[in-house]
Amino acid sequence: MGSTAKGLGFGLLLASGCTDRVLTFDDELPAEASEDSEGGAEDSDEPDAPRPEPPCTPGQPGCPCPDGQVFDGTACVTPAGLALATASNPLQSALAGDVVAEPPTAVVRTLDGTPVSGVEVAFAATAGAGGSLANITAVSDANGIASSGQWRLGKLAGTYQIAATIPTEPTVPAVTFDADTLGDFEITLVYVNPVTPAQEAAFESARLRWQGIILNALAPEEDDLAAIGSMCGYAVPSQPIVNAGVVIFVDLRVIDGSGSGGVNILGQAGPCTLRTDRSPSAGGMTFDTADLDTLEDAGRLETVILHEMGHVLGIGTLWPERGLLVDPSIELGAGVDTHFIGPGAQQSFFELLGGQPYEGAIVPVENNAAPGSSDGHWRESIFVNELMTPSLGDLTVDNPLSLLTVSSLADHGYYATNPFGADPFVVPFGLHAEPGFAGGPEQTDELLEPRWIRQADGSYAPL
Repeated sequence: MGSTAKGLGFGLLLASGCTDRVLTFDDELPAEASEDSEGGAEDSDEPDAPRPEPPCTPGQPGCPCPDGQVFDGTACVTPAGLALATASNPLQSALAGDVVAEPPTAVVRTLDGTPVSGVEVAFAATAGAGGSLANITAVSDANGIASSGQWRLGKLAGTYQIAATIPTEPTVPAVTFDADTLGDFEITLVYVNPVTPAQEAAFESARLRWQGIILNALAPEEDDLAAIGSMCGYAVPSQPIVNAGVVIFVDLRVIDGSGSGGVNILGQAGPCTLRTDRSPSAGGMTFDTADLDTLEDAGRLETVILHEMGHVLGIGTLWPERGLLVDPSIELGAGVDTHFIGPGAQQSFFELLGGQPYEGAIVPVENNAAPGSSDGHWRESIFVNELMTPSLGDLTVDNPLSLLTVSSLADHGYYATNPFGADPFVVPFGLHAEPGFAGGPEQTDELLEPRWIRQADGSYAPL
């Protein structure tokens, strides 16, 4: 009949066989459809065919490639082979404990160089201890790129390495990313008597920790190891050495056994020779063999070594010599407000207080007038379990090396230090330390003072 549907403000849904059509208001009805609508069309018993699903675009969200296939940029394909390459700088450097500038980033490609998306890449540390990654796995994007995100180095000096691999393709060679810690300060350990492999590992870890904190090499000295040892009271074989840091002699022997009078001395330490600029050149650490097994079993041997090594570097032992100690209690009596006046340490102390009020002299130093513990450690009633307090305390509680201790080294005047090398720590104001542990004697140490200064001609003069 030729009628039309012009001018209607809605669409009409018409059936023609098994095909649905939607006509908008300005479409004309076909003549055949119009006639059928007036009674000429025969109804069909055939069901309507299902509408086809919209096409799935591979590589898009909700449309992954089948197992064993990857997206090559246009379609899902079975890879003839994959390859990994570095997409970020593979050789970097950063301060120990800090974040490297470029996160480890790899690119996934086919063997002919086409970027491949949708491939899982795994990132894992293969060298260096204590570092961290934001992501241990990532999926390659449309450009084949996969990144671990932020890479923070550990607190030990040395080389750190991350390897990127494709877990589903174990034959694809890994790519690696290396980062060296900044700094050229060096501690040389000399073992006066034998140590076990486990003990040596603890000494080495402590050495690298301090090397990650002190950044600058000191004035180099050419000498003979036997000559240095004799000035410090140790007999060691002759060997030429260039010393741009501190030589530390390690001695394991009995000091006081299991202790007496409520006090057990775990170690003795301090510098024995100084350079002309008064920086420590060599020193010694002695550890009581009667306590070694207990410390190792409790996992605290490295903590004690780290503490004693700090004394060789000058913490507590060189404070009077550098004019950093005020009102020493051994001289003035117990209870006097002994304190450390280095400006860097004072600033760090206020930061570690976290806004808590403090009315005493800054920074509080142990003031009980006890030789060995007083005047050379942070005050235990304030700092409780910080590494450089006088008593080791509860063996189940960690002893953080705080920013205060790091800053105090810079206050000596000859060290450049790395704040990222410090452990998290907040002064637990109002708490009071309980010396000793498990009802045992107080675990403490003894400080050794320097005895010699090495002059410009290589000779030694007494202090």
